[in-house]
Amino acid sequence: MTDPLIAELRDEACKPLLERLVKKLKRGGPLTGVCQLRKLTETQRVRIKELTGSTSRGPDISVNLADFDGIIRNTGRFDSLQALVEATAGPIVNVREERDADSAAWEKLWDEANQRVADDDLMVRCVADLRQSGWLKKVTKREPSFAIELFTQSFDLMKRLPVTSRPLAVFAAECLGDAHALDAGTILSRLMLRLIAAKQQVDIPRRASGRRRMWESVGIVIDELSVSALAMNLPAVGDSLSDKMLRQHHAGGMPCRLTFRHLRLHPPSFTLCTKSKSKDRLIYVCENPSVIAAASDRYRAQCKPLVCVEGNPNLACLNLLSLLTTAGYQLSYHGDFDWGGLRIASRIHKSFGFIPWQFNAVDHQKATHRCNHRNMRLLRPPKATAIWDPALAQSIDQSKIAIEEEFLIDDLLKDLCAG
Repeated sequence: MTDPLIAELRDEACKPLLERLVKKLKRGGPLTGVCQLRKLTETQRVRIKELTGSTSRGPDISVNLADFDGIIRNTGRFDSLQALVEATAGPIVNVREERDADSAAWEKLWDEANQRVADDDLMVRCVADLRQSGWLKKVTKREPSFAIELFTQSFDLMKRLPVTSRPLAVFAAECLGDAHALDAGTILSRLMLRLIAAKQQVDIPRRASGRRRMWESVGIVIDELSVSALAMNLPAVGDSLSDKMLRQHHAGGMPCRLTFRHLRLHPPSFTLCTKSKSKDRLIYVCENPSVIAAASDRYRAQCKPLVCVEGNPNLACLNLLSLLTTAGYQLSYHGDFDWGGLRIASRIHKSFGFIPWQFNAVDHQKATHRCNHRNMRLLRPPKATAIWDPALAQSIDQSKIAIEEEFLIDDLLKDLCAG
């Protein structure tokens, strides 16, 4: 049976008084002093005065909380006014104490995070940015325990990166026991992209394509079926599914597209005869699909081995180039004569090396003389270098124009006939 004092304080007429007392306790203050209650109805004034022993006159009531506390104690049913309020309203959280505890927990979190990355200036800066921006507090709904878990997982994952061509789901399952833990949109995935971006000193990607490329930059493939390599007439000699696909496409004079999954589960074999002449060791590599399409149209099965990186090469393409160069083949590369083309080429050169295929300063100057400058796209910064031929970058800079592979297809095709 409910205590009469509790029932009285819970009554609708006494609601203004109860709300004020609860609010005072939540702020961490003692139930002392005078509680002013204004704009009360006649019923509320009568009931509150009867309960508290207030002698106020007029429309407003002043409740002396010390006197009210004495009245409650004298009943012998509650030790204090605070005990009555807590019994009436239920457990009351001290907001100030909770806020102080929350602040202390976050301070501890940031201190521990800084200790874990103390030897990495880029990560220290990233932690500072996360703290200043408030992003982590927002996405974790101010739950420091959740944030600590995220930091622990993300820092452990960063120690494992980069990896060698791993599907995202496989990587997540191996490291976290949950294949979907790093799916797009999860807080852990978003935090990882922030850490990777900080490590690489680049902006956080906002588009799906940018996020995919950032994962690929550390060896992770988001979707192994949508990431693929485009090639034609490669010297496949094995019995895997990829080998058979390459040979069948070669027989039909058609380019072949191998997904990352093909290359991971059914890698092709490229065995190079030790007596092969240097020209037979070459694998031509172009930047744009229009080149491989034109080569297929003109030469079909008689086209020399050709790989297309399709712009900035993805992990499937890099995987394929690695298989070829590991087998002893030499890449011969051509790309766009612009800053983006040089950056792509430099990435390939640093990874595998290559022989320039009509892709040095002399070749650029010849191409510049043949092109109509009025119809050419102007160069877009930032500038880039050509580590295989520094003079090429100087020549491109002086020309002020970009010359794409499509303008030079006829010249490139002359080198691709194997007949």
